[in-house]
Amino acid sequence: MVIASGPDLLRYAQKRPWLRAFLHRCRSLGVDGTLESAMKNTPAAGRVMPRPDQFEHVRTMSGFADTGGGRRLMFSFMSNNEYEKIIETTDAMNWTLPGG
Repeated sequence: MVIASGPDLLRYAQKRPWLRAFLHRCRSLGVDGTLESAMKNTPAAGRVMPRPDQFEHVRTMSGFADTGGGRRLMFSFMSNNEYEKIIETTDAMNWTLPGG
């Protein structure tokens, strides 16, 4: 299988029997990992499992978010050539997530 994009990979993972084990290994926003301090004490804390990444001038964040109503959402953000605005770009990605 060839994965074309982050959302394709997430869509594929949702249909696999190993999804629960995969999510268990993901970090939770506001709880642990590199985004432990992000959105701590908000409705999103513990319910958003993002995977941030950076390569040169490209920043991405993809993952799953569980809503208060029990739905699981997929998300994927990408910012390209916004190096001068790196803080604003990261903040925008974080605050677009549920609860932000």
